[in-house]
Amino acid sequence: MNRRQFSNLFKINLIYANPQLTTKAREKGKYGRKLIKYLLSQMMFTSVALLIAYVFMMLPINFSQHPGLFTFYLALYTLLGFSQSISAVQNVFFEAHDLEAYLPLPISQRTIFTAKLAVVVSAMMAYLLPSLPLFILTAMRANYTVILGIPLALVIFMLFMADLLVFSTLLVFGLTQTKVFQRFKKSLTTILLAAPMILVVGGIVLINRTTSGEGDDPAVIGPFIPLQWVLVHPLMLKSLLTLLVMLVFLGGAGWIIIKSIIPKLYDTETKPMTSAKTKLPRAGHQGDSLTKQLVRYNFSLIKNPSLLMQVISQTILLPMIMVISITTTSALNFHQLSYTYFGVCFVVGIVFSLMSANQGSLAANIISLDRDNYAYFLALPISQSKYLKLKFNFSFAIQIVVTAIVLTATAIFLKLPIFLIGMLIVGAIVGALLGSSYYFARDYRLRNLTWTNVSQLFSRGGSTKTMLILMAEVFGGGILITLYAIPVALKVINLPINVAIFAAILVGAFIVYRHYQKHFWQQFVD
Repeated sequence: MNRRQFSNLFKINLIYANPQLTTKAREKGKYGRKLIKYLLSQMMFTSVALLIAYVFMMLPINFSQHPGLFTFYLALYTLLGFSQSISAVQNVFFEAHDLEAYLPLPISQRTIFTAKLAVVVSAMMAYLLPSLPLFILTAMRANYTVILGIPLALVIFMLFMADLLVFSTLLVFGLTQTKVFQRFKKSLTTILLAAPMILVVGGIVLINRTTSGEGDDPAVIGPFIPLQWVLVHPLMLKSLLTLLVMLVFLGGAGWIIIKSIIPKLYDTETKPMTSAKTKLPRAGHQGDSLTKQLVRYNFSLIKNPSLLMQVISQTILLPMIMVISITTTSALNFHQLSYTYFGVCFVVGIVFSLMSANQGSLAANIISLDRDNYAYFLALPISQSKYLKLKFNFSFAIQIVVTAIVLTATAIFLKLPIFLIGMLIVGAIVGALLGSSYYFARDYRLRNLTWTNVSQLFSRGGSTKTMLILMAEVFGGGILITLYAIPVALKVINLPINVAIFAAILVGAFIVYRHYQKHFWQQFVD
């Protein structure tokens, strides 16, 4: 293998691995070597930050005596690494569309594949790296010396990461060859990317619920317990069999990749995982109204897997993780809350919705998703005001449905009374209306109709302002909820005062809503 070719290919594919981060770096004026250094430094920063955070969390635990906790943490890191590897494989192998450029060059397919796979390893390393101290802590607390424990943990970590990498590669490349996948590319790609992330949230919930008591050890997750055997009792028969199975799987999967995937690498260029063309609606088609056709058109816009993953990760997962982490570790008995908490639940719904409505939400990108089609729609027999309102109502409805499902599921999980669930949803609707109004107007003001990668849309408007808004929502919302909930719990606030506060919040929300009606929508009045 030509090392110089490998190095250059690695740098090129590093740009494809995280399109959003690459776009942000280019907006800061970073190109060439500066861009590569920036991307590598960001990967290292993420790795170190996660490593430090998880090490301090795991230090007090003796994993050699708590197999349940060992398997839970390992399952969580595995899902994080698996999710990142799937995303990186998609971006590097299927979304880059660079293979045709290598055809006339004297570069072997093996070199191209190895360079791309090395980028995938770099991308998943940040999220899988916390499993290394997990292995080291387990081995060292199983009465091994540092001289024996650390090398053993390193070997198991390398073998485990290699198995996960080849499994992810085989899964993605295997699925893309099936007729079912070719027929439902966008839907199956989205499921493939979203499933691990959803499982991560489930893992966080389980860890919080099962480790809340002192000395509790959650149930063992079967597929991961053999690794604990290897680290605690490496010379036992079952441990040796585990190592043998891992080595056989790695060898077999590697052989399949070398014989079946690498020789057909260029075929992935002719069978991309996503299609970039969106069909335009035609007025009068089969008697359907133009409005119905536009609704169908907007649904077709959001089938892009990259867009859906961004929406899921930014508008659902982050607020969900925060809410679930707080509520599952809280000492409150939510099923015993009285109707006097209706105002608190209303505010919680607003705050959750505002956190969900951000630069990655559908309302923040729905106009720019039109690209060149935007000019086409302005020529249709429909006013710009009506067209934009249709897009706003579409994105607003999606936001409400998704937020309501998440909040209702969480509330049922916490056994919240039905009346309070209703107030939670009402608050979510108000918050979604305000958040969607702000970000829809922002999308119109910063609309980008010439983007080539959907990740370019998520970095508009400056990251500093976006971060400040998020911090204000998280900390400001948390303080507001606390200041409201404590007097209610202490019965300092009676029903009339509670109703007055509720009414004041509604009035404030209405004033904000009228602001956007007057200063944004008024400009489109015919």
